[in-house]
Amino acid sequence: MDEINQALHNLGVNQDDRLDVLMKILNTKADDYKELRDILGKLNYSNHELIQELFMKIGSKYTKKDLDQFYTPLTISKFISMWMKPGKKAIDPAGGTGDLLVFYNGHRTIWDIDERVVKLCNFNYSLRGSADLQISTDCKDSLQDWEHLVETWDYVTMNPPFGTNTTIKDENILKNFVLGRNRKKQEIGLLFIELGINLLKKNGTMFVIVPTGYLNNKQNKEVRELLL
Repeated sequence: MDEINQALHNLGVNQDDRLDVLMKILNTKADDYKELRDILGKLNYSNHELIQELFMKIGSKYTKKDLDQFYTPLTISKFISMWMKPGKKAIDPAGGTGDLLVFYNGHRTIWDIDERVVKLCNFNYSLRGSADLQISTDCKDSLQDWEHLVETWDYVTMNPPFGTNTTIKDENILKNFVLGRNRKKQEIGLLFIELGINLLKKNGTMFVIVPTGYLNNKQNKEVRELLL
């Protein structure tokens, strides 16, 4: 990792431009940046922990944040993919950098509201040699733009934002959800659960990481009824 950063430094590539340079190297066959191409060519891309380490280091420089704070452990991604049939359609509508679907062998759609995060997602998959696979990424507000895509996917995976500090107060969004109607606000995580159900095909399967309070808190009885 230090060797890659040093090579970028030697080439005079600014921190904010390093992600673009690496994506160019990974996704094209141009002859420029030979030193970096040689270094990247020596990486063991089957070592997913190594690839994640590289991704987190470059991504942290790009976002100016410590990405360790919100990364999904790869063991969870592997566990979820183990239960998914290959060749189907999967979506993560709160996808972030796409970690939950990195091991799935099928068509993957990843949405996120943050343009920079979508860019990091594309970099994440490029590092893993996934450029030629069926992957669609889109920068969009999933809670606003979904009604024309109901019952589209075989699988939904999510690790959505949750907690009382992450709420939606926009009436135009709340009115489109059973868990939001006739309310002044609702937790984002709960709305994403309902969104996931809406996006699933009949007999589809959803894998969603939630706090235990969503399943045993008396105030969330409406969520459990919706799931049933």
